[in-house]
Amino acid sequence: QGEYLDLQYPSNWEVDENVDLLTTDVWIRQEDKTFGLHIYRFENNSNFSFEESMEEIASSWKEIATVDISYDTINNERWCKQDIIFYIEHEKIQQLSYYLKKDVYVYNIKFGNDAWSIENNIKMIDSIMSSVKIK
Repeated sequence: QGEYLDLQYPSNWEVDENVDLLTTDVWIRQEDKTFGLHIYRFENNSNFSFEESMEEIASSWKEIATVDISYDTINNERWCKQDIIFYIEHEKIQQLSYYLKKDVYVYNIKFGNDAWSIENNIKMIDSIMSSVKIK
């Protein structure tokens, strides 16, 4: 499927590639754009460990959000999951970001922007993430 990773998602979802060359490589989403995922890959030649890098990303949110960090093995790869919650004008915003460092690259798969879509699609998120394979 993808240039550097494969994953399974609902067949009726749409794929937008090269959405924003500075940030998103691919946006895979429902046709009505109410839910989907963004895929990022960037080089990381940092001297920090993967865990230190993940803590650094989480701390960048600390002024406006709460971030829960956990680690899980998915298809024999160690992923970091960051559950990020913040509020904009009393609306709860939630993002689930999964990170993997492999060789010189960090891969990020990010789901959602509102708590409703995360809560109502958690089984789909788990299914999609269980299908991810890095090439």
